[in-house]
Amino acid sequence: MMNFCMTFWTDGKENSTRERNVKLTWQYLKDMVSYLNSKNIPCTAKLFDYSPSKIIEDAIHIPYPLTVYKRAEKLNNILYSLSDDDYVCFIDCDVFVHKTQWDKLGQLLQTMKYETGYFFNLAKLVPGSDINNLDDVIREREYVLAFSKGYTPGFGAFCLVSVKGIKDVGAYDTKFTTWGGEDGHLMDRYTRARTFKCIGISEDEILPYHLPHFEDRENVLYYNTEEYIKNNYREHNI
Repeated sequence: MMNFCMTFWTDGKENSTRERNVKLTWQYLKDMVSYLNSKNIPCTAKLFDYSPSKIIEDAIHIPYPLTVYKRAEKLNNILYSLSDDDYVCFIDCDVFVHKTQWDKLGQLLQTMKYETGYFFNLAKLVPGSDINNLDDVIREREYVLAFSKGYTPGFGAFCLVSVKGIKDVGAYDTKFTTWGGEDGHLMDRYTRARTFKCIGISEDEILPYHLPHFEDRENVLYYNTEEYIKNNYREHNI
């Protein structure tokens, strides 16, 4: 069973765009899971809302203050609620897979194994006019790749992995309390274990899209330069 676990939180500076994005992507994720289930591919969709007040009615609400980031802690809470026999995709609330790629995604899900992790690049959409229909994004929106071609991203906004596989390498390290480092740190341990195969999926096969959410960003606490350096995984002698 693949668990698509969408997470939502906001720092208070980008609240309007985050709320807009999650309302679009959450419904799209539910539609995707319904489609995959109709093809006899077992998976679930869950939304974990870590904002102070509940944003989406059918979300699992876990209240956190606006200024508390602690992404590693939040994802571990979800991870340890899942069965070791299952698989997980931690999907950011600004990320979605276009419906034209759902069949290819379903084919990947049917090949999942404990030792295999699938990792994806992202198409970062260029900020501009309002996005109201995700079906139209491929035709109408410009994008740039989040990572250079040939680079296998880490445990970021979208990847497919075994629940037990992440647990076996220690899960997310909660020493990272602001933005930066927790994904790279986990990826480093995952690859060093030599038990796992990290398979990067070509942008020509499946390319998840990332909606912009910085239009109304001001000075964000966890993007402070000093705090980022403290939390960069290289500072932990990895």
